[in-house]
Amino acid sequence: MINKKIASEVAVGTVLILAIAIGGIFWAQNEKDAVINNQQIVINDEIQKPAEKKEVACTMEVKLCDDGSFVSRTGPNCEFAECSIINAYRNDKFGFEFRYPSDFKITVDDYTDSELLKNKDKVLVYVDEANAKDGDIFLDLRMDKFQPLEDNSKLKVMTGYWYQLRVTKTSIAEIDKYISVWERKFKQNGGGVVDSRSLLGVQDVVIGGINAKKLSFDGSNLVVSSIIFIRDGYAYDLDLNTFDLDDIEIVKSTALFNETVSTFRFVK
Repeated sequence: MINKKIASEVAVGTVLILAIAIGGIFWAQNEKDAVINNQQIVINDEIQKPAEKKEVACTMEVKLCDDGSFVSRTGPNCEFAECSIINAYRNDKFGFEFRYPSDFKITVDDYTDSELLKNKDKVLVYVDEANAKDGDIFLDLRMDKFQPLEDNSKLKVMTGYWYQLRVTKTSIAEIDKYISVWERKFKQNGGGVVDSRSLLGVQDVVIGGINAKKLSFDGSNLVVSSIIFIRDGYAYDLDLNTFDLDDIEIVKSTALFNETVSTFRFVK
């Protein structure tokens, strides 16, 4: 009887142990599944939740380029803009220089169709010093898009823009008086080009350390703006022109003109 009682107690104990063990296994598994489910919920929430865009405010820093001009930070990553102007033109007689883009080609000859045909995808810098009278000089930086005629001997200008610098001897010492004379001649010539237009306004600017006037015009397809100043008896006139009837290149050409003008300086 005693042995049977002991055996019965052992059997009951074994069953209880097995029940506890099985219950523990089920409990542990349930806890594991719950943890996994919670992790999946968190992960899914992170996947479904769109990433917040961080607004990046560009600092007001500027970078000094080799030519003496400055470029600022721009774009989504606030990177410095490229220094595009690297070549230099220097005039020893009048003691000034300015920088211009690397794809400009300098020529001392007047434009001919054959010259333009060979360089129709480039910018030409026309320097007219030998034929200038009374100490004047004339520089013409231009980018034109041409359409050769059938015989490939003549060109039809489709679009284009150019920058002109004229240095003219003058007896007028006051810039305001010179501007008045300049404007009167401008109007007499019908705006200087085929279509007539008016002067919108005059703004005070500084170029090469010299006080100058910037003249802005209405939406014409040629002269867009002129910067004029007087130094040592000579009037300096820097013009931005465009021959783009649709104004496709006006933003690009204006930016390049401003960048070129920003490098103008006197070296003596």
